[in-house]
Amino acid sequence: MERLLRAHTGANQITIRQPLLETQLEVELARHLRPDDPRKNQSKTDALENAGVFEWLRTIFPFAFEEDFSADHRAFWELYWSVLMRIRKQRECLAKNLPIPEEFLIEDKEFVILLVLGRGLGKSATIEASAVMRGAILSGGYCLYVCESQDQSDEHIQNCKALIEHSESRLLDYYPEMEILENATIQGIKTKDRQDLFITSNGWICRSKGLNSKLRGIRLGNRRPDDIILDDVDDVDDSPAVSLKKLKKITASVIPTQARRHVTIKFGQNLIAENSVMNQILTGKQDALAERT
Repeated sequence: MERLLRAHTGANQITIRQPLLETQLEVELARHLRPDDPRKNQSKTDALENAGVFEWLRTIFPFAFEEDFSADHRAFWELYWSVLMRIRKQRECLAKNLPIPEEFLIEDKEFVILLVLGRGLGKSATIEASAVMRGAILSGGYCLYVCESQDQSDEHIQNCKALIEHSESRLLDYYPEMEILENATIQGIKTKDRQDLFITSNGWICRSKGLNSKLRGIRLGNRRPDDIILDDVDDVDDSPAVSLKKLKKITASVIPTQARRHVTIKFGQNLIAENSVMNQILTGKQDALAERT
């Protein structure tokens, strides 16, 4: 598992080219955002990003981040924001055939973040916002949101969608290319009226999968997830055998689907049992996601 993560997320293995989308989707995206058009309000967006992650969150999602951030939330956001900014800087350097300065390098463990919080402390809300943030900051990508059940995963995907479409959301004021395409087609899959999949104008894919459902077909054409989210995969009634089965499914069927470069993996869970997947990873009983923060 450690070799897998290093091979797929090592800072010295970077690419700036993203796979081409399917023809139907390319046409749809081209109608919404032409590559030769400068992004509107770029100076305003730059100023907001320069103000830092907490100002960004309060400005973009004022309805979701009204209270003060706890120490755990601050640690998560400071690290994740830093990783996203360094990924973007690396891509800019490589686009100009320049070497990557040392300050933009990313340690393998920084790509994997465990967020262990109790019920009602904003764990899922934090992770959902982090998914949308990545799509905006890095202008695209593929988020795979995995929960214990498909229904749970679908609900989180709809929450991500709501962060974009909420009446008080200012995301599109700063990142208009995050507009949701209501009738796109990806690898023959139509996104209209689906609860488990949507895509934005910049090509960001947001998709849900449940561990209790078939995990086939995660790759869409040549697009693989570069943002893998595990959220609430444990259940209080899980036996040791069930927890082990879930862990094997994560390590054998979810993690291997990741893209080859710049993959972030976030696992949010409250500790509910000694044999739970999160506790086994956190205590080192299993070596899955061993390189993490």
